[in-house]
Amino acid sequence: MRVVFVKVGGGLLAPKDKKYELNTQDLKELARQFKQVRQAFPEIAFVLGNGAGSFGHLPAVEYNFKGKIGEEKLFAAGFIHRKVVELNTHFATYLQEEEVSSFQFSPASFITASKGEVVKVNSEPIFSVLKLGVIPLVFGDVVPDEAYNFSIVSTEKIFKALVLKALEKKYKVERVIHIGNYPGVLSSSGDVIGKIKAPEFEKIEKDLWAAEAKDITGGMRHKVKEACFLAEKGIEINIIGFSYKENNLLRVLKGKSVGTRIIS
Repeated sequence: MRVVFVKVGGGLLAPKDKKYELNTQDLKELARQFKQVRQAFPEIAFVLGNGAGSFGHLPAVEYNFKGKIGEEKLFAAGFIHRKVVELNTHFATYLQEEEVSSFQFSPASFITASKGEVVKVNSEPIFSVLKLGVIPLVFGDVVPDEAYNFSIVSTEKIFKALVLKALEKKYKVERVIHIGNYPGVLSSSGDVIGKIKAPEFEKIEKDLWAAEAKDITGGMRHKVKEACFLAEKGIEINIIGFSYKENNLLRVLKGKSVGTRIIS
């Protein structure tokens, strides 16, 4: 089975500086472009995920949701979880309006973490849906944590866990694509870095452009670090910008040069 993972940046769906405000115009266009991708590549099985945007990052910062979660923050765990589910449901609704078949999976129901890192994952329901030609739809979520009680696990970490499970099953994971409100990975001077080799990450990490909006999971540096881990497994990672002028998802899948490539 040929598999491609696509993560849509939460800032596209709900800007991190605008509390719980949906970007309905971009949501609609993203769904339309993804329909085009599905029509152009019916032979590819897609796993789709989205970041938390303001629905997750702002309350996480507000409640200082990190480290061990004590009794006083248990309410926050449920609140943040409900907000990120809400955003994911909005995304699923726009996909449905474009007749893109997807099925939502809350990571809290299939992932267990320890100190914020995924340690257990029950991927069988996800791959069962994938085999049906339906797109599993996941998102960054609050999950049970063996050490911290609860922790936030990013979409990048969820993708990493699912990619490793897919490789165990001998599926051909062709690439992981991140699409967001950035043209690619930027240097500290604001220029797009066209290619990053995973072994060189530590050398260039300090030169990466820092995220401006609040991001509880680490922003672009976290994204590139997790991408380098997968690149070392032989999987190409593409970090690209969303555009109304061109369907960049489609362009990448057709082999065009877009944004940043991360390779081994």
